[in-house]
Order: sequence, then C-alpha cells, then structure tokens
Amino acid sequence: METKTLNRRNFLNSTTSAATAAAVLAGTGLAFGKDQERKREHAHTPAMAAAAAAAGRSLTPAQAAAYDCLKACEICLDHCLEALSKGDTSLANCQRHVIACQSVCEALIRGTTADLEAGTLKKIASACAAVCRDCAKACEEHKDHHAECRACMEACLACAKACEAV
Repeated sequence: METKTLNRRNFLNSTTSAATAAAVLAGTGLAFGKDQERKREHAHTPAMAAAAAAAGRSLTPAQAAAYDCLKACEICLDHCLEALSKGDTSLANCQRHVIACQSVCEALIRGTTADLEAGTLKKIASACAAVCRDCAKACEEHKDHHAECRACMEACLACAKACEAV
C-alpha cells in the first residue's frame, strides 16, 4: 500500500511539475515555437507612461532610462529562456539578474503615478542603480556572443547612471 501511495505521489508531483513547466513555456511562447526574434515592448509599461502623462506628470530621466532598460531586459529574458529551453544553462545567471532588474525598473517607473515622496523615489532609484549594475555585470559575460545581452548591459548601465543622478 505504501509503495502505491508513493508512486501516486511521484506521479502527481511529476505531472504537476510538467504542467507548470508547460504553462510557463506557453506564456513565453517557447512551447509553441513562436518567433523569438520578435522585439516586443513590455506590455504594460506604455500604459504606465500614459497614466503618468494623463496625471500631468512626465517621466523623469531616471524613469525614462528605466523604461528603456525594462524593454531591453524583456528582450534579453526572451533570449535567455529560449537558450534554457534548448538545454543551454550558460545564461541562467543572466536570467536571474534580468528578472530582478525588470522588477526594480518597473517599481521606479510606477513611482511616477504613485505620488511618492522625493526621498522614497530616491531610495528606489538607488536600489535600481545597484540592481542594474549587477544585471549589467551578468550580461557583460555574454556581450560578445549575444546581441541581446549586449543591449541589455548597455541599457542597464545607462539606467544605473541616470538613477545615480537622482
């Protein structure tokens, strides 16, 4: 009886893991062979910029740089996921840093519409600069082999510089 239970658990765990992996890959377009050469914009970032404009605010130079960085990170992440789906784990570290970079850049951009105090926005900009530098360092390792990593590295360094000026 115990053996059957363990086998069922193993089956359920492996089925759940496979279903989760398929869902993740489907979301990235890898499971269905979508063209990974597309250079799409981050889906909701233009909406954030539009919301800022509608609220009578414009993006600061740091937020504009974060917007550009976010777009470059999206393209780099697509590239990393494609490589990982083919068994190439050399971009795993790059992928981790890109995901972190996306999060902090998005937080900085969202600061425009959230009426944050200057001190709070400055703290976010400082964190953004640090995370962008880490991401740039991770992408630098691949800059000579992958144009997506080079573009991400350059956008990250520009964003870090703009954030440090806040």
